[in-house]
Amino acid sequence: MTNHPALHKHLVRAGILDDAQLDRVRGIAEETGRELTGVIVEQGLTDEGSLFNALAEFCEMRFVVPSKMEIPKAASEWVPARVASHYRFVPLHERNGTLVIAVDDPLDPHRLDDIRAAVKRRVDAAVATPTEIDRAMKNIYGVGADTVERMVSESGEDEAVVDLTAVPTSSDLADPTADASIIKFTNEILSEAINATATDVHMEPFEDELRVRFRIDGILHAIPTPPSIRGYHSAIVSRIKIMANLNIAEKRLPQDGKIVAGLGNEQYDLRVSILPTPHGETVNIRILTRSSMFLSLEDLGFGDSDLQ
Repeated sequence: MTNHPALHKHLVRAGILDDAQLDRVRGIAEETGRELTGVIVEQGLTDEGSLFNALAEFCEMRFVVPSKMEIPKAASEWVPARVASHYRFVPLHERNGTLVIAVDDPLDPHRLDDIRAAVKRRVDAAVATPTEIDRAMKNIYGVGADTVERMVSESGEDEAVVDLTAVPTSSDLADPTADASIIKFTNEILSEAINATATDVHMEPFEDELRVRFRIDGILHAIPTPPSIRGYHSAIVSRIKIMANLNIAEKRLPQDGKIVAGLGNEQYDLRVSILPTPHGETVNIRILTRSSMFLSLEDLGFGDSDLQ
């Protein structure tokens, strides 16, 4: 996209950039090897919606906002999560036998051909922003769905008939491939919670599901996760115990620990509490930002006389 003169002229005509701004962001994109669209948004020259709307106009495609659309629950059955994640698109609906999807890179000449080959059907594409693609992916498939699908696939089970209670758990930790997937899924959950400004993460096992909830502004919100994650509950708990230096062999007594984690340039203290239940161990993780934990007296809001 960096070397696409016709698109550059269109962005200037659409009022997204002027010539000087275009030269600057092109230079940054070429120097860093990043996409031009990401540099434009990062530089604050326009918002993501306006930029990708202009991109859709240039490609003569529709611009859509998946979060404002009613996407059928069957969407997750039309396209596997690992396929949607690999090609970065989301299925929106079916129309006369054609699958309507949203992509965030309509200028890739091979993307749509690869998607048609992967889903083995006719495809009609629209354009959405990367943020909307990520949000729709999580709403349709759940957080870390592609990672979970990979774990199920690597276990040699058929995804359609897998017995969720029989999927290996503790043995996955000894398998380097499964262990890497468990680590990735756990990191995805914690990263998603931090990015959502959650103060707590709750993982609660039930007989046939693992419920994940984030506490945001004092309210618990259920977070979509793939149903098959229930079979990996014990492995996820073991991973969290390892991170918090807890006893992974102890499953019948409460345990408390702490994880020091970093995301970007920020450091976080994660206070871990684990409790046994009839269906497995529940996990509560309190998220504390290091920068907001240590306050001076002046930061506590005292009046001048009280402070003195």
